[in-house]
Amino acid sequence: MRGNPNRIVRRYAVHILLACAVAATVAAFSNRAVYIDENLFLRVAQMKRDWGVFPSGEWLFFGNVAPLAAHTHSPFGEYCLSLLFGILGRFDEPAFRLAFGAFFSIVAVLSFYGLARRVSSHPGLQALLFLASPAFFVFSPTLMMDVPMLAFFLAGLHAYLKGTAGSRRGLPAAAFCFTVSIAFGYAAIVPLACLFVTAWWKRRPLLELMALAAPFVAVALWAIALTVHYGELPFIQTARHFSRVGSIGQNVLAVPSFLGGVTLCPWLLVMLSLHENRRSILGVTVASVTSAFLLSCFVGWITYRYGLWYVFLASAGIALILLFAKQLPALLRNGGMLEAFVALSFPGVLLFFVIVGEFISARYLLLALPCLYLALLHGAPQKQLVVLIIGTLGVSILVAVADYRFVNVYRDWVTANIASVEQGIHVWNSGESGLRFYLEERGIGTLSYVDSRPQGGDLVVRQRMFRYSLPERIETMLVTLRTWELTDPFPIRTFNQEAGAGFHGSTLGLVPFAVSRRPYDVVEIAEITPLAQAKPAAVWSEQGPLLIQKDTVVTVPVKLPARAHVEYELEGNGAVEIRDGVVTLRKDQVGSIRWRNFRMVPETLASGQ
Repeated sequence: MRGNPNRIVRRYAVHILLACAVAATVAAFSNRAVYIDENLFLRVAQMKRDWGVFPSGEWLFFGNVAPLAAHTHSPFGEYCLSLLFGILGRFDEPAFRLAFGAFFSIVAVLSFYGLARRVSSHPGLQALLFLASPAFFVFSPTLMMDVPMLAFFLAGLHAYLKGTAGSRRGLPAAAFCFTVSIAFGYAAIVPLACLFVTAWWKRRPLLELMALAAPFVAVALWAIALTVHYGELPFIQTARHFSRVGSIGQNVLAVPSFLGGVTLCPWLLVMLSLHENRRSILGVTVASVTSAFLLSCFVGWITYRYGLWYVFLASAGIALILLFAKQLPALLRNGGMLEAFVALSFPGVLLFFVIVGEFISARYLLLALPCLYLALLHGAPQKQLVVLIIGTLGVSILVAVADYRFVNVYRDWVTANIASVEQGIHVWNSGESGLRFYLEERGIGTLSYVDSRPQGGDLVVRQRMFRYSLPERIETMLVTLRTWELTDPFPIRTFNQEAGAGFHGSTLGLVPFAVSRRPYDVVEIAEITPLAQAKPAAVWSEQGPLLIQKDTVVTVPVKLPARAHVEYELEGNGAVEIRDGVVTLRKDQVGSIRWRNFRMVPETLASGQ
């Protein structure tokens, strides 16, 4: 065994402690409900695959039906989830998160520890700080591909640097890890391209360049295979999607506040650095606050408190960018591959998401986080790192608890309400994300914007946050039966338009989280009026679906569910009879009468309008 035995034992002990810390973090939030894009990955994982490789069929995304060729990720992550389905036999939140989330999070933290050992005198503490960052802490239990992509990129970078030092297995391992990283998420191409440019600039040997080029060759071969199988290049669909969404201006406004809020405890690093160079740090502070106030002029101040919160977080993020810029000369002057890569990759990743991203999200910044840490904290003393860990972990726990409580409300709502309204009534879903997943788990189908299946008398579950248009014949015939305001007393919001919090996407807010008790969402159950089946059928009106009855008798074939009653607003004299699955409307006057918002209301939905 090479090296000092005590040092080797200590290193393995650190590995074990870090792995245990990650596992404990994931376990604490392992009962987290499915949310964001997790439901899409889980559904694709359960689809049949042609040749065992290519998922077959179509997927539904916010009402749009698209071929799986348009999926913005390769299906590698779904292969891993399929393996878990095969082992466990069914979906179970804690089991999936402990197996999937913990494994990849441990790989990410240990790989970062290996990189930190090259530049820091306290790599274990730096790795703990990386784990404690809000961006990583919240997403470590998730079933999305951001953490796996980051984990294998960091593992590949660690192996590559070993290869440059003479390890025979380093370069092949790096090529493999980088390829797997891109297979989890195409965004890994950005830091890998930065690494390739760095190696080219540093005139590294051809063998190293070949190892870095191998993942790009693999992506090209995969694209050819997809094109042959699906009949079109999938990246064209991805490019079309990104060309229709996103705003560079909005992304520019969001990046500083997200950097300030999800990387470290805001302003703590600046405060701890005051004793090193007071004049320089004061200059950074003044420049950061001034810049943040200027940016806030383009932000809708929901309230003064919200505007000041944006300035606080954005100025903290700008301060980190300025501190990184101060490190650039030293990073480039050092001459090492890692330092040069850090200097290029951090701004490269940020620019990519600003220009290409449909929004800024905390998970997008995961790719930039390691480089920021390696640049700013390589010389941090032990006491400073401990204080940073404590402060950052405190922020992360608050944000993680807030997000955990938020995403769980949809699962709780489905559990508490859907079984009682399904009896004898066909229920459809037009919600997304977590709500969609748990409704589909109960066999409730999700509608597209051209769906023709629903009929009069069917129920539709809708939500305010992810509402999309339904076919006109459905949209104009809906009558709301009951609404639920999903809320919680915990005073932090992570994804809420009214609070301006956009942790999962800056389209809802230009700060990642906010102090607020605004409702998480509003869910409603609406009914397609049975009179949509009448002849002539009901028509749209501002006050709800309207049937103008001119004939003496109008019959509508509709089955009245058990424990339900009919409600309506009637202008004129008329009566309703229900017998043998037929609703009969009788007109008891000369001239027409008007039936508005005619609905069959189950007892479970009769209150709480």
